[in-house]
Amino acid sequence: MAMEVAKRAHAKGIPVHYPVLCTAGYAGLGVSWHWGPSGSAPLLSATKGHIFEKLIGVVPTSDTIFSSYALWLFVLSLIYVPLIMYLMTPKSAARCKGIEHWVPEAVKPAAAPGKAAATGGSVADAINNSRIVGGLVALLGIVYIVMHFYGGGTLDLNIVNFTFLIAGIALFLRPYAYLSAFYDASKAAGGVILQFPFYAGIQGMVQFSGLAVMMAGGMVAIANPTTFPMMAWLASGFVNLFVPSGGGEWAVLGETLIRAGQTLNVPVGKTIIAFATGDAWTNLFQPFWAIALLGLTGMRARDMFGYCITLMFALLPFFAILLTWLPY
Repeated sequence: MAMEVAKRAHAKGIPVHYPVLCTAGYAGLGVSWHWGPSGSAPLLSATKGHIFEKLIGVVPTSDTIFSSYALWLFVLSLIYVPLIMYLMTPKSAARCKGIEHWVPEAVKPAAAPGKAAATGGSVADAINNSRIVGGLVALLGIVYIVMHFYGGGTLDLNIVNFTFLIAGIALFLRPYAYLSAFYDASKAAGGVILQFPFYAGIQGMVQFSGLAVMMAGGMVAIANPTTFPMMAWLASGFVNLFVPSGGGEWAVLGETLIRAGQTLNVPVGKTIIAFATGDAWTNLFQPFWAIALLGLTGMRARDMFGYCITLMFALLPFFAILLTWLPY
């Protein structure tokens, strides 16, 4: 989206500072993703057989991402964050450096698109490029999704992943075109794929050494029912610097925060959202998940992360106040 907006702005002669635009594109991952419909901890907690089921049971998404607590947090963020982005944007058109400055090749005339696949006239090629085949698969998937919710099914990790898969098939229709798009996307995410095993090792050391429990325990020990969500947010934000996987961090910190919340009589849904907010918040400092964005937009981390970190600090009082005083 950041790239396409930048291209349209360039075509229309609208001055746009591309690093700020890329930061805006990344802001969702640093603000609302983990307490939105794709949040790892809320969806894992709503999935049968999750790792903390014996402690909290299956927590419906109505208690987490669709609670008034999370929804108000999102609505107010939707007002506050664009305001901060506006204030960070250079006010002089001369100081705005658009996509043509940072990625000039992105605004050059594109070559004529090739065919989706080599067409040798074989049956396999015909199937690979058949909209009928892709359409049937998409239709079957859509029917299943409708039946899932119509039959009382809830939003959990499995149905979210399946919905995205079917949405992609429905948009591309041609199976080979969908496969090609997967390959193109994996290039941008290659850095994430390569580094994830190393982060898994860091996660294991933090989890099994007891370091995460010590860090979180020290914060929640001084909390009360009112301040606990803010403490959980800070603990989560700090540990996210070392364990950038939302689901992995929930495995590290989840039990500690759940038990502390239960001791203080804090609703488990509120604990999950407070954790999720912290995990998302320091993504603005932790560049791990920005690797894909940098690959897609052609930006370097040093050219945009000053804006990301500024946004992170601007969110400090915002989240502290809302997590403490918003009613659940």
